[in-house]
Amino acid sequence: MVAVGPTVSSHRWLGFQRLLRSVVTNAMATDLGARVRMAPFDFLDAETRRAGSDVLPRGLLAQGFQFNGRRVPLLGSQGIFKPAILPNMPLSITTVPLEEGDSPPYRDVIGHDGFLRYCYRETDPGHRDNVAELFEAAHIQPDRHLQGHPVVANGVALCKLRHAAFDADILGIRPDYEIEVRLDVLEEKDGPMLKHGLQGFHRQHLWTPTRPLLKPNPEFLEERYALFRRAH
Repeated sequence: MVAVGPTVSSHRWLGFQRLLRSVVTNAMATDLGARVRMAPFDFLDAETRRAGSDVLPRGLLAQGFQFNGRRVPLLGSQGIFKPAILPNMPLSITTVPLEEGDSPPYRDVIGHDGFLRYCYRETDPGHRDNVAELFEAAHIQPDRHLQGHPVVANGVALCKLRHAAFDADILGIRPDYEIEVRLDVLEEKDGPMLKHGLQGFHRQHLWTPTRPLLKPNPEFLEERYALFRRAH
C-alpha cells in the first residue's frame, strides 16, 4: 500500500477523494438504514462531550435524537430495539448485567472480534430478530472471472458501505479473514460514517461459520487480496 503524502500528485489525491466520497454518499443515499444507524454517533459524541462522561442517563437515550424532523429513540422496552423509522432493522441491543451467582437469562457472549453475540432468539433461527437484513453478498471473484460463480465459497456478507468499499479496493480481506483498510483512507478525516463504517474495521477479523464448506474460499481471498495490494 502507498500512503498519501507530499509525493502523491494533487490530481490523484482529488481522484481518491471523489472515489471515497462517492462510495460513502452512494451507500448512504440508497440505504436509509445506513444513514439512520450512523446518525446516533454524532448525537452520542455531542452528549458525552456535554456530560464529560461516556455514561449517559437511560432517559436521554430513550428520548433519542432528531433525524429529518423525526424523533428516533435509541432504546425501548425490548432488548432488540427497532424504531418506527426502521421497523425491520435493529438500531440498538440492550443486554442484562449479570449478578454474581445468578445464571444469565440469555447466552450473550463477547466474540473474539470484540463484538457482542446476542442470543435472545437463539432457539428460533427464523425469528425476525435473527434474520440478516442488513447485509449484502459481495463476490470475492467478480462475475467476469472464470471462478466468479454465485456460490457460498465465493462470497462474503458485508453491509452496503463495506460492499462498495470492497468492490472499489478501498477495503481488502486477507486469506486469514483479517480486514484491511487502505492506509490513505485510515488517515482521512470525513465524519462518523467513515470513522465507524470503515476505519473502525481495520485489522478486525471477518466472522465466519464453523463449517468449512460455508467459509469463504481462502484461495479466492488470496487472489483478490493481491489485487487489492497492487491497486494501491
